[in-house]
Order: sequence, then structure tokens, then C-alpha cells
Amino acid sequence: GEIGADGSEKAAAADANAGDGSAAAAASGGGIWNSVVSRVLGGGSKKSDGPLDPYVRGPTASLTASLVNTSPTTSTGEGESLNLEVRLHSDGVARVRVTEKYGTAGSKYETARWTSDDLILNEKEMVGATDAEVLTASANGGVLSELVGKVFTPTPEQSQADMDNYVGLQYGNDDHVLLLRMEPFSFYLFRRSGDTSSYGNPIVTVGERGLAHFEIRRAKEGDEAGAAAGDDGANSDAVLMDDDDYIPPDEDEEDGEEENKAAEEPDDKHGGKEIVGYWEDGLAIYADGTREERPIEDEAEVEHRKLLEEQSSDLDREGLWEESFGGHTDSKPYGPMSVGMDIKFPGSSHLFGLPEHASSTVLQTTHGTDSKYHDPYRLYNLDVFEYELDETMALYGEIPVIISQSLSGGTAGIFWFNPTETFVDVYGPNDDGGIGDTAGHGTTTHFMSESGVMDLFLLPGPDPHSLYEQYGRLTGRVSLPPMFSLGYHQCRWNYRDEPDVYAVHEKFEELDYPYDVLWLDIEHTDGKRYFTWDHNTFPNPVDMQKKLDSQGRRMVTIIDPHIKRDNNYYIHKEATAKGLYIKDKSGTKDFDGWCWPGSSSYLDFTADKVRSWWADQFAYDRYKG
Repeated sequence: GEIGADGSEKAAAADANAGDGSAAAAASGGGIWNSVVSRVLGGGSKKSDGPLDPYVRGPTASLTASLVNTSPTTSTGEGESLNLEVRLHSDGVARVRVTEKYGTAGSKYETARWTSDDLILNEKEMVGATDAEVLTASANGGVLSELVGKVFTPTPEQSQADMDNYVGLQYGNDDHVLLLRMEPFSFYLFRRSGDTSSYGNPIVTVGERGLAHFEIRRAKEGDEAGAAAGDDGANSDAVLMDDDDYIPPDEDEEDGEEENKAAEEPDDKHGGKEIVGYWEDGLAIYADGTREERPIEDEAEVEHRKLLEEQSSDLDREGLWEESFGGHTDSKPYGPMSVGMDIKFPGSSHLFGLPEHASSTVLQTTHGTDSKYHDPYRLYNLDVFEYELDETMALYGEIPVIISQSLSGGTAGIFWFNPTETFVDVYGPNDDGGIGDTAGHGTTTHFMSESGVMDLFLLPGPDPHSLYEQYGRLTGRVSLPPMFSLGYHQCRWNYRDEPDVYAVHEKFEELDYPYDVLWLDIEHTDGKRYFTWDHNTFPNPVDMQKKLDSQGRRMVTIIDPHIKRDNNYYIHKEATAKGLYIKDKSGTKDFDGWCWPGSSSYLDFTADKVRSWWADQFAYDRYKG
């Protein structure tokens, strides 16, 4: 798509309808660029987007514009445009954020897609740049021409770049420039070379391969009214609610549901075996160490799926509104809502990051005939039992950060600020994907997220210390840990009872082997009711811990965030009464999922009051032992 500035609602509408004419309007130097200049210089800027996007945090936007889909066909069959914001930080960080155009009353875009700014971002240290200056063909054209020459390779039909297709933002004492190309849309981060007045090649390029995509919300045929009801659709089966919207459940109704639940359950496909977890493929893990066998697919279903895969993707509508996996169904009232972007690090063959995976520290290629892996890195929080080594499969944590280290570009990085399930492909330095490489050889990554918005922080470095300072100002820093926690921790699944704990402890003493902490897994509880003890196996938890403490040891008990749905369990009763759980897609009932305790609900840690209440449960007068 191309950029058209939205200095006013009228200008944005004109851009959306202009199609290919928008570029011509920009070249004329008319109102579009005047609007961009006023935004860059601060005119009309605002502290936040208020009711249009109540979730975004941080410095004000230095530039806002429209991204217009100029394709003759679109996913919705209508004209499509997105909102673009560029937010520049005083330490050189550049934030580029793409969302739907929020605020149209009665439309599916009336409410913003939920983002986790207030939970993740360290707003008090995110200071905006105050010296941003616009670079256009008519203003600071010399600098702009120098930068465009580093990213533009003319075709035989072109003698030079169309300078009106580019705009630059120079900031941070002129040490950094974010160069934006209008059509096709892409952007490049430059950093001044040492003590010189010139800029080197771009340290990060984004969108150069044309892999940017943003699936806007759409209405299912015949359900336009439902799609405009106001749900942001970011997580269709588990939604977050404001405190004031909570409606306490009717206790009699809830009890009745529990009584009838067993009758509604399908035949037990697990043969009465106790489920202790699920593999990444969705199949159950049983307490006896065996696992669920994958059902044999019907031959007709297999042939049907193969036929769909062979057909054009335009004809494959399966999975558009709901998907099933491992016996679970995920509904999508607004259809697919994925976002993605290609991000390249020119001149670099060493990328690090994307934890947590059981693979090398240096990211390996996942794309191309000579790639190390054949599946992209998956970012998704999973408790994987007996995970595989040297694989891109997801593990316990996911941090969408990549850091590049190279001789030519020093240290640079990106933070893909999207908490949804994400896949990342890594292209090799010589794998151009069939698209000409205009910014020098390097390593390209391709981020693909299930939902959310496109929100990218560019971290300019130029060295590891500077980059981690920049990242710390974005997301905060690790709290100074207690001294004992820095020692050796003895932890496994699972110590059976107090005699087992004492036997392990005494063996460490006998061998004079230093350790500081002994852990208990969730089997120490009363039926996996957290903050309780199994009084048959751990009848004297206080005395047990005092004994360990007398010899310089500490104990950690594992507490999980899912809560057993038992009306006689005080934690569940209080969380239900206070409305602390995530709701199901109806927005009124507590989400009922399945984890180690069986039927479980999940606390909504996005709410301040829930986080505060949860912290209170660890007080000594509430959690005995």
C-alpha cells in the first residue's frame, strides 16, 4: 500500500478513495505533505489516542498517516486502509505501529484491538524525541538523497529514484534517521557512522520483501450486525472485561451447570485415565506415563484436505471462522486477524534471541533448501513434557526480541510487541526469496502473529550495552533478587512427602554438597488447590521449613495461576465473588478450562485489582507454611 497523511478526517477519506492517485497528490507537494510536516513538528499531536485507542502508551506520535491498500482485490471486497504511527524516542528507539482505523461508530472497528502496553511497557522511562525534523525532496533534500541512494537500486527503466516517494525523520541529535518509502510501503533505520557526519547503510530494513500483511476484522456473511457489536475479537474464546462490566453469576445456576456437566460430556475417549498434561500436538499425557494415541483419520477426510491444499488459497474457506485442534474449537467472530512483517538486518549473519527454544543461541535458518530447520521458530507459552532438543518448537517462555551483531552494523535489534502466538522464519544471507536485495546482503526474518496489531520497536544500539539499556527503558529491568536465590536450586517433579524431603536434604549434607533452595511441585497441595497442603503427606509444613532454615536452606512451593473450580475451595470462592476470572466469549461467565486440577478458571492478571489480590494470598497470615 501507499502512505497518505491523515491530517484531517477528510484527507484520510480522500486518500482511501484516490487509489493510485494518492502518489501523484504527494508529488505535487500539496496538503498531504503539509500535514506530514505539521505532525513531525508537533502540530496537532496529542498525548494519547483517548477513546480511539485507549491501550497505547508512551511518547506522542511524531507522524501519523494512512496505509492504503491499492490492490484491485481485497480480503473484504471493500476499500481498505490502516492507521500508521511513528513514535520516536530520545535514546534513538523508533516505534512503528500499524492498526485498523478505529472509532467509526457502528462498525467492526469501533473499538480498538486490545494491546498490553500498560502491562509490559515501562512508560515512565520512554521519553519522546523533541528534535524530530522532516526530510523531503524540498526540505533537507541532500540528506534524503544520500539515504535513498543506499536503499534504491534503479531498474533499466529508471534513471533515479522518485524522491517524492520517500520521507525521512531525523532525530536524536541527528544521530538517527527513519526513512519511509510510500509505495510499496517499507522503512529503514539509519545510524550515524561513528564521529562522522554521514550515515552508513541501514541497520534494519522492514517490509522490503513485500511480506507485510494485516488481516482486518470482517463480518461473516449474514452476521454484519453481530460483527459491529463491539468485541475486539483479539481473543475470541477468552475475553477481558472492565471491572465495571462484571456481572456476578447466579450461584444456583452455576451449581446446576456443574451437576449437568457430566451428562453433557461425550464418551470418555481417555478410558478413565488421569490426564496430567498435553503434548504440543494436543494429545493427552496420562498419569501412568502413557500418552493418547492419535486417531486414525477417515480416508475421505484426508482426501478432502489434500484437495483443499492443492487448490488456490482463495478457494479454501475452511478455518476462516473457527478452527478445531486436539478436540478443542476456537471460534473467530471476525475471521482471521493475523499480522506479519519481514525484518532484515543488512550485513549481518549473526542473529540472537527469540527465547525460549532448545536450540543454539545463534538463530538458525528455517527457510530455503539449505536451511537448518524446516519449521519456523514458534513463540507460544507451553509446558512441554519431554521436549525435543535442537528444535524450533515452543517452550515455557516467549520473548519476541532479535539482536543482530555484525562488523558493519555493530549491534542493532528489534522488539516485535505482540503477545499472541507467533511464528518466525529466518532466511539465510544469500536467500533473497526471489526478490532483489537493495540494501546489501544480510539476514531476514519474517514474523507472523495470530492476532493483535503490528507494533515494532527498532533498537539502534550501537553496542550491546546501549541496546540493552534501550530495551530496559522499554520493558523495565529485573528486580534485584534475594541473595539466597543466586545459589543452587534442587528441583524436580516430584518429592512425595516430608520423609522424601528430609532424605534428599540429608544426602546433600552427607556429601557436603552446597545447595540453597529445595522446591516442591504442586503435588504438595490438597488436590492441587494452591495455597493449601496435603496433610497426609505434609502434615507439618512449618516444622519442615524451620528445619531446612536452621541449616541455611530455603523452600519454594510452586503455585500455578489456574484455579480449581471447587465451590468449597476458599481461593475459588473469593475469586468468583470478586469477579477476578477471565470470562468466556459471552463476556458474562467465567472461562472454564482444563489444567492439572481438572476443571479450572484463570485469573485476569491484566487487571490491577487481580494482581494486588493475588499478591495478598502469599501473606503469612493467609498462606500457612
